[in-house]
Amino acid sequence: MATEIITVSEARKNFLKLVKELEAIQNHYIITRGGRPSAVLINFDEYFTLMATFDILSDKEVMMGVVKGLKEKEEGNVFSFEDVFGETF
Repeated sequence: MATEIITVSEARKNFLKLVKELEAIQNHYIITRGGRPSAVLINFDEYFTLMATFDILSDKEVMMGVVKGLKEKEEGNVFSFEDVFGETF
């Protein structure tokens, strides 16, 4: 996975090529305007994953459950797959 910095003019000129490339490989483009970062171009799957992660991290209840689960694991309060589902993994 690579990150390339391109100007907004380059992005406009090569937009279809950039989109096709993003469909094939996970690349990032930082688009600059006036020499300063202005936008980022990433493929949809990566965007979707980032948004899902953001939603999870933003959900206080979910994160409290994660913290509770990690604490229980540290304390040894865990169950095996077989205990929970009645079959081996």
